[in-house]
Amino acid sequence: MASYYESQAQPVRQALSEAIQRANMALYEATSGEESRGKMATTLVDAVVLGRQLHVANIGDSRAYLLRGDTIRQIGEPSPLAHLLDESI
Repeated sequence: MASYYESQAQPVRQALSEAIQRANMALYEATSGEESRGKMATTLVDAVVLGRQLHVANIGDSRAYLLRGDTIRQIGEPSPLAHLLDESI
């Protein structure tokens, strides 16, 4: 995501998707060839804040939360598939 903030040349959804794909590939490469790591899995919550807009990518059963003052609320729903959620904050 650092590359996104440096250039912002692509839409946020695309940047989040590409960041997730790169992370997935890095995990795959780190675990391939090692039988003991062959069944590793992970979850992910990735977020970009631009102005007052929050963009969240959620994979697996990890959850994103929005904290405002004394109030906290879950954003989106956990899912086995990638979810991209845009919310005004």
